[in-house]
Amino acid sequence: MGVSFPYIGREVFADTKWQKPAYQSKGPSRFKNNMVLYSKRENDMLASERQTIIYNMVRRDGAVRTSDLKSILKVSEMTIRRDMEDLEFRKLVQRVRGGAVAVGNTAGNMPFAIQSGIHLAKKLDIARTAAELVHDGMRIAVDGSSTGLESARLLKSFKDITLVTNNISLLWEFRNLPAIQVVILG
Repeated sequence: MGVSFPYIGREVFADTKWQKPAYQSKGPSRFKNNMVLYSKRENDMLASERQTIIYNMVRRDGAVRTSDLKSILKVSEMTIRRDMEDLEFRKLVQRVRGGAVAVGNTAGNMPFAIQSGIHLAKKLDIARTAAELVHDGMRIAVDGSSTGLESARLLKSFKDITLVTNNISLLWEFRNLPAIQVVILG
C-alpha cells in the first residue's frame, strides 16, 4: 500500500527500504544512511505529504525524532510538531519528548479488509502449512485474525470439520457449506 506524490520521484511505502537512486535530481531530501528521496521542490511539500512520510517512517522504524524529520523534510521544528500533533489527533502516532512513536500495534488499528490484504503471500504459506495437518473429522480452533481466515478458507474441501472461532467473517465464509460446522464464541 503506497502513496504516490505528484512532485516526489517515487512512491512512499511504510515498509520501503530507501535505496540510492541511479539518477540525480534537483533538491535531494536526505534520509538516514545517505538514502535519498528526491523532490522537485525543496520545502514546498503539502502538510498531507509530510504527514504521510512521517506516518510511514513511524510504522517502518517504530519511532522518529523531530530533529531527524527537520533535516529530512527541510522544514522547521514547529512545522514538524504541528504535523505530529495532527497525526496524534487522528490516533496514528503518539507524540513523545523529541519525536513520535507508533501507537500500539498499528496493524490492529487497520480495518480488517485492508489488513487481510497485507502480507497475503506469507499468510497463504502459513495457511497451506496448517491445512496439511488437518484431516476429516477434526475440531479446529481458529482465531479472529486475517491469517486464521486465510487458513480456514483452505479447509472447504474437508468433510465433517468443526471450526471454533470468534471470527464473524469466517462464519459468513462457511454459511453455505453443510459439511463444515462453525461454532462462534462470544
